[in-house]
Amino acid sequence: MPKSSHASGGRGALPVGLTLSRHGESLERVASHALEVRLIAQGDGSELLECSLAAGQFITLMSSGSAFESYYLLEGRLRYGASGLELGPGDAFSTEGLLEPVILAALSPVRFLCFTSQPTFHELSQDLRDLMRLAEDIELRDGYTADHCRRIRELSN
Repeated sequence: MPKSSHASGGRGALPVGLTLSRHGESLERVASHALEVRLIAQGDGSELLECSLAAGQFITLMSSGSAFESYYLLEGRLRYGASGLELGPGDAFSTEGLLEPVILAALSPVRFLCFTSQPTFHELSQDLRDLMRLAEDIELRDGYTADHCRRIRELSN
């Protein structure tokens, strides 16, 4: 969890309003086999997320109403649709008022930062948990359907 009152190493208390997080720490985390999203910081309705996407998987960017989202690629390569446009480390892109979904394919394991002007982490987290719970419920009821759901889940991630 973020350190908000004391810095490590005996350097004393942090100033009011300064929050420190160490490498690998986050406020919250949600993950599937293909995607991991970590909530790094939040305030005044905006959020900073660190996301990891497995190679061969896809991420779909959709309109979030009036939300502004900015992405910064830290590691890996993404390809935008049929255009073949590739993005690599250090590349950035943003969305606001998308008229249609944008699909990006991970050509390798990818890690990126996402800044959003409206809270999205908890909605994304709940959606992911609901889908995983639904798949588990189906698996308990019907093995054939469960195998089908597993394949669909793998294709959708």
